[in-house]
Amino acid sequence: MSRRPLAIAALVVALAGCDDLFGSDPVEVRIENASSAMFSEATLYTSEGPVTFGDVGPGEATPYTQVTTAYRFATTQVVVQGDTLRLQVIDFVGEEPLDGGRYTYVLGVDGLGTTSPSLTQTFRKDD
Repeated sequence: MSRRPLAIAALVVALAGCDDLFGSDPVEVRIENASSAMFSEATLYTSEGPVTFGDVGPGEATPYTQVTTAYRFATTQVVVQGDTLRLQVIDFVGEEPLDGGRYTYVLGVDGLGTTSPSLTQTFRKDD
């Protein structure tokens, strides 16, 4: 029996795990401020660690950040009017990683100016 078919099969299996070789799109994520207040700091916690941005005005978005793995929700933190607001993800059990493409975590603030403001998060796949 020839070893050539076996070697070719092994090569195909090895290359199947190399997404970049076949040109798959990277995953890029960012934060958008959907509140009426300035975020004096916005942090997105990614698979590579935290990425902190400076001022993000109402209706503005941060630049995209390329990550290895992202999910439809993420731990995020903002500083708005001196308050630090955080949404903490506990785990990703049952979640599937996002396919290649660009995604935005849209952050809002409920109860701004009250004693208990809270951070809200929605998710959007961008074109």
